[in-house]
This record gives sequence, structure tokens and C-alpha cells, in this order.
Amino acid sequence: MSEWPLHRRARGRGPASHRSRAHLCSVALEVVKVIALLAPGPVLQDG
Repeated sequence: MSEWPLHRRARGRGPASHRSRAHLCSVALEVVKVIALLAPGPVLQDG
């Protein structure tokens, strides 16, 4: 039985590959964006 293409691709990469670092960076930026969007809510409700 053959493997799925994504399994072969994932096995070929190391854990510290460039793509994984770029992915972690984009996830971190998304977290910062969500915090930046949620933070003004309580401040605006108090005003």
C-alpha cells in the first residue's frame, strides 16, 4: 500500500526546517493580531 504524499513530505523535513519556522512565525503573528483586536473592547465599553 502506498503512502499519502503528505506523509512522505513530512517525513523528509527536519523539525527545524525553514517552513516550520515560518509557520510558527505566522501563528505567533495571528495570536498578536487577535490580542490586539480584543484588547480595546473592555476599554471602549468602560468609556
